[in-house]
Amino acid sequence: MANPVITTYNVVGTREDLSDVLSNISPVDTVFQKMCKKGSVKNKIYEWQTESLAAATATAAVEGADAPAADQALTTRQLNYTQIFTLAAKVNGTAEVTDKAGRGSEMAHQLINQTKQIKRNIETALTTQGIGVVGDATSIARKFKGLECWIGDNQSLGAAGSPVAPNPEGSSGLGTAATDGTAEAFTETRLKTVLQSAYNSGGNPDTIMAGPGNRAVFSTFDGISSAQNLDVNSGKIVGTMSVYESDWGTLKVVPNRFQRNRTVFVLDSSDFTLATLRGLTTKDLPANGDYEAKQLITEIGLKVDNWHKHGAIRDCT
Repeated sequence: MANPVITTYNVVGTREDLSDVLSNISPVDTVFQKMCKKGSVKNKIYEWQTESLAAATATAAVEGADAPAADQALTTRQLNYTQIFTLAAKVNGTAEVTDKAGRGSEMAHQLINQTKQIKRNIETALTTQGIGVVGDATSIARKFKGLECWIGDNQSLGAAGSPVAPNPEGSSGLGTAATDGTAEAFTETRLKTVLQSAYNSGGNPDTIMAGPGNRAVFSTFDGISSAQNLDVNSGKIVGTMSVYESDWGTLKVVPNRFQRNRTVFVLDSSDFTLATLRGLTTKDLPANGDYEAKQLITEIGLKVDNWHKHGAIRDCT
């Protein structure tokens, strides 16, 4: 049938317009990992020691008195485990050589994505994971004790909630996990209680880390909730607080989209180490067909220099 007018609706052979720019909306801003120092360990079980001084007292000595009896605290051994994080990529020969929009090698592209995914998985494990798991050689994966279970002091709990016990128990070092309680609102009063407790314990926290929901709640605290602030120089309305000046120090406030929203952490950011047993490596996997397969693998753990310095507002709505 003849077409008197050729339009874009009936023409054959129009080349599709597929952008050569790929956009990945999945976030990889791993806040807690950036906070951690980088370190290394030489075994799947690694230990360190913590210590604390006795409570200060207003002592006084009589002239000529003998030296007092020695009263010294012993160090406490802490331990944690390394955890293996691994992902794989598998691409067949045709997919690798086909001309594609936005990327050249499909295998290289998938390895980049899987590297980002491992980073996300590590952040989730660091901030949400419970007690350590020894694991075995057949079916149980070894896991490190995560941040949720390292904070045993300086806590605000919901009704029926119980704190963690981070100290090693016997030779396992597993401790006990917290029991989630009845959810309560995250309030400035609860935050101040934890900050004062951490200060009294000898800590100097400098960071408040919260999930997205309670990061927003923080900006409703007194000082900003009553009225929005106008930056006259830039013409911007400032509707958030990023620094909190408390009676016990100044803290920056950061959101973490990978942690549980029901827990708000009060942290000394200098106290954490990402302990690496095996750095991230890529290894070729055997292929018995028309494809290429690679594995990404790393093994790391979390070291907390002294858990008494930190706090947590738990069971937040």
